[in-house]
Amino acid sequence: MSADHPWRPLLHRAEIVVPPGSREAISLPQLLESRRGTITADTLRTLSQRAEELSALLEHPGVRAHADLQLAAAGLLRLLASDAVHLSSDPLPDWLAEAGVCLEYLLEDMDLIPDAVAEIGFIDDARLLALLFSRHPELQPYYPTP
Repeated sequence: MSADHPWRPLLHRAEIVVPPGSREAISLPQLLESRRGTITADTLRTLSQRAEELSALLEHPGVRAHADLQLAAAGLLRLLASDAVHLSSDPLPDWLAEAGVCLEYLLEDMDLIPDAVAEIGFIDDARLLALLFSRHPELQPYYPTP
């Protein structure tokens, strides 16, 4: 976590990625921005029904190796259970739509670094969630204190 904002996770390494199925490198902010338009209030409510999957993911040894990822994913779990998701309507604010992008990224099989790759499989997930929480102070109430 950063010293000036204790609820914000540290950003992990470089922010340039090549999304699956693409040949062009983009930044992580571009990844969030390009996909946030695909997230609707219904998408978020559907994702909230997958909260148990996200809880199970928190117990994965690869996730447990990344304290920032554990905290940020726990924050997303809190968000999924909140009125911000259950009472949301379209169009979603950017912070909520980008949280949905990250939730889909965590729960879907498409990954920049497959989660099954020992020791590094969750680095991309950690980087993406660190960026999300760094970009959006609206998420501060959902980020657990360590």
